Amino acid sequence: MVDVSPSPPSRINYPLAIAALLVIGVISILPSFLYRAIFLVIASLVFAWVSHHPARLPNYTKKAGSKKSTIHDRFRMDKVPEGLDCIVIGSGMGGLTCGAILARTGKRVLVLEQHTVAGGSTHSFDFKGYRFDSGLHYTVPWSGPLFTLTCLRPPDKVPQFRLMGMDDGTFDRIFLGDDKEPFDVKHGETHLKKLYEMFPEEKKAIDEFLRMSDHAMAAVKFFVFSKLLPLWMQPYFWKLVPTRYKEALNSTAVECLKKVTTNKRLSSILCGLWIDTGARPDLASFMLTGSVFRGLALEGACYPSGGPESLPEALTPIITAAGGRVLTRALVNRIITTTEGGKTRAIGVEVEGGYVINADQVVSAAGYENTAQKLVDEETAKANGIPKKLPGVDMSGGFIMANIGINGTAKELNIENVNVWYNPVDENGDIFPKIDEYYADPLKSEAPAMITFPSVKAGNREEKGVSCQVLMTGKWEWFDEFSHMDEKKREKNEEYQALKAKFLQKALDILYRFYPQVKGKIDFTDLSTPLSILHYLQTPQGNPNPNPNPNPNPNPNPNPNPNPNPTTPRSAVISNSTIAPQCKGINGPRTKTC
Repeated sequence: MVDVSPSPPSRINYPLAIAALLVIGVISILPSFLYRAIFLVIASLVFAWVSHHPARLPNYTKKAGSKKSTIHDRFRMDKVPEGLDCIVIGSGMGGLTCGAILARTGKRVLVLEQHTVAGGSTHSFDFKGYRFDSGLHYTVPWSGPLFTLTCLRPPDKVPQFRLMGMDDGTFDRIFLGDDKEPFDVKHGETHLKKLYEMFPEEKKAIDEFLRMSDHAMAAVKFFVFSKLLPLWMQPYFWKLVPTRYKEALNSTAVECLKKVTTNKRLSSILCGLWIDTGARPDLASFMLTGSVFRGLALEGACYPSGGPESLPEALTPIITAAGGRVLTRALVNRIITTTEGGKTRAIGVEVEGGYVINADQVVSAAGYENTAQKLVDEETAKANGIPKKLPGVDMSGGFIMANIGINGTAKELNIENVNVWYNPVDENGDIFPKIDEYYADPLKSEAPAMITFPSVKAGNREEKGVSCQVLMTGKWEWFDEFSHMDEKKREKNEEYQALKAKFLQKALDILYRFYPQVKGKIDFTDLSTPLSILHYLQTPQGNPNPNPNPNPNPNPNPNPNPNPNPTTPRSAVISNSTIAPQCKGINGPRTKTC
């Protein structure tokens, strides 16, 4: 057992906090061009400093000939470093980034991951010689500078991000119903010219959508910054944020689009990438819908050159170089707390098998519900006002993903480096009645889907063997009757396998619809369901994210702490030790528990 005596509780620096709030308040009302200019100047100074002060750390890439990297380090108690400053539960990007930043400040960090590989949804997996992605399908070029900053390494010593797309800049293709020609989303938003040509009478509506989505993308910055503030300060911060940005957070895409157009087909195109958000556009915040349609085209859609697994491989050496460790197959059963003088503090964790590990701090990056429902005991949760569910944020749908190995090269099969998004529509070109039909009866309805090719995105156009993934959204309830079985029993259950086979056939039908040339060249197929995601990633009900439902009527009460004990914040920042849920709710003003 590693026994580390906790440090005294930290205190809030009220003058500094108020000064920060005033500065951000001033910046928030600046014109967007000034805001961006300030941001770019600060970022440029930081990155210039980083380039001239590289960290003395090993390269993130695996050594030639090595079979395993630092992301496959199996848990044993004799591997646990002594004198731990912090334990991080979960090794997704949130957990590993937290661990790496703490390590850069000299902290000795232990990251514990229940899966066989670190990385969460950024890990990759292999089937019969084909490599597939578990969650990250593309990102934006800003990921490179963020890794430079997190790792404190020169830009050429962190994962590289390759721009996706065809020669004309197309990286996403939206198909509505039986359309033969897609609407191509292109880098630099050069597709907007075509959008205006397709809907000449909707110019005013398109202009208004662009204006609203500008506000939605700016709202992301406000939301992220709000999470850096103390919990008590967040409601006051949101009072300073202009209404136009809060409207983007607190309205759905459907509500926003109804204000500007009655053209169903135009609305369907503008919502055509909704699967990328993981939530229905008639339920999710407009911030999501506006950001994915605009942000990727403005910033650039890209993919890590070494595949998503290169991301955790870049972060783990930062942690180990500071004396920490990233260990897998380490399922945390509970967070251990103690109460002294009426103050509750986290002092360690218990790992499956009864192993106890102590540290000054505990950070949970395992998701809110996992943290509140599984890791924090009832007594601690009740005493510290930690709700079992994130207030006002329901779970979104999960995913059904078909993994398909195609015999041939992308070049000979004419498969380009683009994603295809298929949206069934009714006779008016409206996607929403079809979304309702699918969720009501998925096996008898057309499924909205995304088709993507990991091997092509990785640059392997001329190598034989194309990996393909077809993603459809899926509800937990469709598979709930099999949730009591473990994975091995489900593999042998005929009913479950028959249900999977039906969804797999739907995925193949969609693939053949847009890529008929691959018919007869399928090497193998596999299908994952929300139950698979639960098994491998331990996400509640197999859902990767909470449902980002907006709150049209945010609680006007500026006090975020209903707990009668005012010394304990509801977010469960317990003393100096943090039980910090990896909150993915995106509803700014109302999400007060992150």
